[in-house]
Amino acid sequence: MNYIQHYHQLPLRGVYIDHRLAYFTSLERSWRQQTTVPIVHFMHSQLSRLLAEGLAQSADEQDLAGSS
Repeated sequence: MNYIQHYHQLPLRGVYIDHRLAYFTSLERSWRQQTTVPIVHFMHSQLSRLLAEGLAQSADEQDLAGSS
């Protein structure tokens, strides 16, 4: 996955452990269908989750800094 992310100039991110099966499934579908759509969709979901968690963490940190 890091190769694909690097190739498309995306932030490098591992697969969430709870999504590992979905990762392999999307790779298999991409291979069988001879299209990148399944793996790109999967990568999008992983990056969206990463961003959502980062934004939530940032908001929490701002709340803590504001209450000090």
